[in-house]
Amino acid sequence: PKIMWIRENEPDLYKKAYKFVNVQAYLNRLLGAEDFYDDFSNASLHGLMSLTKMEWIDDFVQATDIDSNKLPQLVGSGREIGTLNKPVADKLGLLAGTPIVSGGGDQQCAAVGSNVIEEGDCEVTLGTAGVTICSLDEPRLDPERTIPCLVHAVDQKWTCEGLQNAAGASLKWLRNLLQEGQPEANIDYDYMTNLAAKSPVGANGITFLPYLAGAAAPLWDSSARGMLFGISLGSNLGDVTRAVLEGISFETASILDNFARRDIKVSKIRASGGGAKSALWGQLQADIYGVPVQRLLEDDATILGAAVLGAFGIGIYNSVGEAANAMVHTTSEYQPNMDHHQKYIEKRKIFDKLYSSVKAGGLF
Repeated sequence: PKIMWIRENEPDLYKKAYKFVNVQAYLNRLLGAEDFYDDFSNASLHGLMSLTKMEWIDDFVQATDIDSNKLPQLVGSGREIGTLNKPVADKLGLLAGTPIVSGGGDQQCAAVGSNVIEEGDCEVTLGTAGVTICSLDEPRLDPERTIPCLVHAVDQKWTCEGLQNAAGASLKWLRNLLQEGQPEANIDYDYMTNLAAKSPVGANGITFLPYLAGAAAPLWDSSARGMLFGISLGSNLGDVTRAVLEGISFETASILDNFARRDIKVSKIRASGGGAKSALWGQLQADIYGVPVQRLLEDDATILGAAVLGAFGIGIYNSVGEAANAMVHTTSEYQPNMDHHQKYIEKRKIFDKLYSSVKAGGLF
């Protein structure tokens, strides 16, 4: 749509443009790539590429009336696409001729950096936003049209990827409120999770809707807003904090439910991002999802995934899977407490009904 807008509203600019590319393709070209390349995983987001043939769909391109020669060249992830030119190498303090290897989409790289490659492997990123991504052996479209199927950064693999707008951002919001009330105190996330640890499963009846920036997958409701429900005179800060952690993970569980309806069997989950540092949150997630949750040694799985692709691309390893097996490690695993899991199944019914009731009442 953006290219079409430029063509309609800035025709001179459109005519002058050699290629319309994403940031990665532009930067790689500056570094020394031989052409403007877009890897399959990123290109699968554009809506113009075949998920099976890995090429631009002529009918789709013609329907948009975009000149096909203005689109970048498609390439798989982990492919050498050029070498670092001398002027850039001198500025960066690197060797001229260093291979440039195609990467992948941020979440596909996070999946690689979590060793989420085989069918049913799943990774949950808990950063400011949250993303739940699962690996597939074949494209599996969502009949509900709520969670996209994309190309993985691994050959002959695909992903489904669900977004949460305010995962860690919800916890940060609460921390900031507490900090404003106690400006002299140093309220960090360890302090908050220690408080939450004192609250029982279910947060003493408090339910949190984590839609502080609207609801993303699977609801896609930009008008939705956050809510704390069930507060009483007996509620304390630990209950509120635990409710926030539970609410974020309930939203993740809704994404996993979508995967299950597509016959995707998740056997374990790997957690990355800042939220993965909390042992309490790791155990809480395992209890809610009902499957083991593993913490990665490297919390920033996206950067590690890009390094894995680079190691494969220059021939250190024979496959991305081999590289990931060698380079990706876990530090701990949280086994689900099935008694807690059953309690959370009931609590999630309240979570789901709370949103639907408020929505039906016209308050969103």
